[in-house]
Amino acid sequence: MSESVSYRMRALSGKAGEIIQINLAKRGILFHDQQAWSTAKDRVEQLQAALQQELEKYPNSDPCRQENLPIEKGWSRADAMLRSFCSVPIFEAYAEKTRANELQAIREEVGIVKEVGLRTRREEAEDSLHQIQKRIEDLASVVQKELCHLEKEALLATASDALADLGYSLERNGGAMKASMNRYCVWMEANAWGEISLDFSGFSGFSCLGEVQKAEKALSQKGIQLTRTSSEFHGRPEGGVLTGRLEPLFPVFKRMKGEQSQETPCRSKIKIGG
Repeated sequence: MSESVSYRMRALSGKAGEIIQINLAKRGILFHDQQAWSTAKDRVEQLQAALQQELEKYPNSDPCRQENLPIEKGWSRADAMLRSFCSVPIFEAYAEKTRANELQAIREEVGIVKEVGLRTRREEAEDSLHQIQKRIEDLASVVQKELCHLEKEALLATASDALADLGYSLERNGGAMKASMNRYCVWMEANAWGEISLDFSGFSGFSCLGEVQKAEKALSQKGIQLTRTSSEFHGRPEGGVLTGRLEPLFPVFKRMKGEQSQETPCRSKIKIGG
């Protein structure tokens, strides 16, 4: 019987946390608390919450100074964006080590516009503020993208070790991986958010469910902390679409018509995510 299961990743600790620590250390970032490592979605939520808090700190502009409202609001938002970005510890730490010049330039620009913005032409001030906001957005996007890549690599490496401990041989192609043991296969794919999807093939009957449980335990022992969010028995021995999508990345010489095969198709689809 095949099962479809979804998970939410709570934390990366143990082996997974160690891999991220090593990769950050190569960039000059010492990150000691493995349990504090947040997922990509967690970081976005922290950023949005911090932005809202920062914006609430600025008083309403004087309605009698209508000509200055766009500039004051633009500066308030730019300053709030910068402060909220730096309030996410790993964002600021990563930017300080990998984009220090850009971060410092943005800080200086925000200060300059605050000092001289109201004394320059309105169009010039508004244009400067738009550019600053765009630079902050670009910086956040680049930092998030690179952190997601580190997280994805840690997940794949850790999951590979976990499946290897179960006796599988591993092949990898980018963010996709095939784990083989005799006629059994586990197919894995990681996305930009650091989520993992798994698909099992070659199993029969309830052996699929047993392998799911073994995989869950192995991942947990390696430090990928998961929360199961949904589970569905779909009853399709041939399994889901992930295997079909990943198979072309790992070409094999299939048996010809008339050749005997001991394989019994059974796939169990799992999604692991933050």
